[in-house]
Amino acid sequence: MKLTKLIALEIILILSGLALGLLWSQDPKGNYEPYIVVVTLILGAIEVWRRKNKETHEYKPECSIGATDISPITVGEIIHAINTAPPFQKEEMSEKYNGIKVDWIGYLKEAKQDYRGINNVRVNLNIKRNDIVGNSIWFTENITKFPDIRSLNRESKIRVIGKIISASGDGLCVEVKPSKIEILARENA
Repeated sequence: MKLTKLIALEIILILSGLALGLLWSQDPKGNYEPYIVVVTLILGAIEVWRRKNKETHEYKPECSIGATDISPITVGEIIHAINTAPPFQKEEMSEKYNGIKVDWIGYLKEAKQDYRGINNVRVNLNIKRNDIVGNSIWFTENITKFPDIRSLNRESKIRVIGKIISASGDGLCVEVKPSKIEILARENA
């Protein structure tokens, strides 16, 4: 359901509820209570649906995992902040995130040998599983520290913990220097 239709439905329901409430206040013996309850239940269901579908599907770490120095910021929030900054401040804004420790989950988009080192692999993770183009995480790691990358299929779920080393609003990506990489789910071919 499109947001404008949902908002229009909510406005109609709210106005109907107010009208029923006014009618009930004018005629307390009238049987308006069931209609008011129905309107309230429908509004509640719409609110639950809205909150459920408002989630960004970006992983935010739990503070209880013992790493209080990990920032709850998401890739989407960083990219949005860079893209909405005035043009002259975009570069400064992108550098502002360097050094922040993050704990993010992404889905394997590509992995290839990094030109900067024979034993390095450059990995790109999408934030949303089926995105062709969208917010993504990049990192480079020595293949001996992450040998499983050789056999992982596209869209395998990977958790990366590390520090941000660069961010690009135009490129819709954030690059991380990993301190820990964890494979959460291997996607079938």
